[in-house]
Amino acid sequence: MASERHNEIISGYIVTEQKDLLSVPEEFIKIHNLSHHLLEQHWLQNPNFIGDVTELKRLFRETRLPEAASFIATLNATKQRYLNNLDNVNAIAFAMQRDVDKDLDGYQNTLEQLQHKIQLLETPEEAYHKKVASLEKEIRIESKRYGELSKSLHGSLQKILDDYMPGSQLIHQLKFNYDNLPHAMCRQFRGMSELVASISSNCVYINRDQMLSAFPASLADEANKVINEHVPDLWRSMTRLNGYFDTSTNSQFFKDNLRSQLAKTRQALREKRYLDQQQSEKLLENFKMQLASIEGKRSKVIDKGYLDQELRVDTASKAFIRLMKKAQSPTLPYSEVYYDAGLQESFTKAYAKKLLTEYPAELYFTVSSDGVFSIPREAGAQQLVFNFADSSQYLTYDVVIQSSLPQVIDSQDQHAEMSSHSLLDELKGQLQKLWDSKAIASASY
Repeated sequence: MASERHNEIISGYIVTEQKDLLSVPEEFIKIHNLSHHLLEQHWLQNPNFIGDVTELKRLFRETRLPEAASFIATLNATKQRYLNNLDNVNAIAFAMQRDVDKDLDGYQNTLEQLQHKIQLLETPEEAYHKKVASLEKEIRIESKRYGELSKSLHGSLQKILDDYMPGSQLIHQLKFNYDNLPHAMCRQFRGMSELVASISSNCVYINRDQMLSAFPASLADEANKVINEHVPDLWRSMTRLNGYFDTSTNSQFFKDNLRSQLAKTRQALREKRYLDQQQSEKLLENFKMQLASIEGKRSKVIDKGYLDQELRVDTASKAFIRLMKKAQSPTLPYSEVYYDAGLQESFTKAYAKKLLTEYPAELYFTVSSDGVFSIPREAGAQQLVFNFADSSQYLTYDVVIQSSLPQVIDSQDQHAEMSSHSLLDELKGQLQKLWDSKAIASASY
């Protein structure tokens, strides 16, 4: 069909509501818009840079035009440059983050020490005495509760054994294991220990098999029920009282336990007494001045424009981009090709020819040598475009009423308009005009 169309003296194209030869195709608009988006937005601020490049390559490939090869090649180069640049950016950001963290950690430690000393000086000694007394009371109550729970568990299990075989003794005591993971990520077993499903926070395990080993199979369910009833309360009481220390990793969990709070409060009371023996008013004033100074220095670090709200280096921030201004944009290869007048001319011309040769066959017609043609009524024609192969003009005719009777069309018809240039130039001109314009906001890409 393509070669045949070139041989026609007058060829015709039917314009419908769905298909318009004289409008720029959506495919070309997408190429234009996506190119402008890629070239005008800073590459560090485009989170979908690789996706945009990939989509552009796909669009160019789907044109099936040899003239698209230069654009595809430079898009490949653009992608590789982007990946290389990104490695460099990430290395720079990592080094910057390390320096920021080091500064902030130093300031934070100093701030916490000063805030602690100020709190000691501003808090009456009596408040510490009251807190010590309150914690000691809570520890006594919780210790008693834990002892009663342990005794109840041991006694209940021992009774089951005694009823079965008097004189039998429990072989193993309850032991806990712990993993600091969300409950949804807990394993069913941790070594020989089994997960306690009734404790929903983190991963708590007990030596269930060892504890049940003293019981015959007929009593295992009864003993297991007793264990399940006691274990959650025992765990909560133990961790509230002492926390949990993992000897295998030398790690302390639940550090805000009652005994730890008591130790810290007693230590604070000793520090309070020591500071009060000094010139406390001058000390307090001095500490507050130091605090203000450190907070000011810390603010200068935080106020750096390249840090986000989480105090992480934001490589898409304007401040970071300014630091990277010497880094060559990865879009440079594509930019040089996209704005090259010669390549633009050859691509838009080839694309315009493609529009003519690939216009749907059912919307294409020919005009005989004596000017006769016909179009199907069901085509839904809104306009006809006549292309004169041997001239530099084309004619458009608005279809107002489609009749079964013959109609005569001439250049004087009020519904006809003769152009002053060729149809190919018209299409190419529209494509070039769009190519040189800004992105069309309404088009999706």
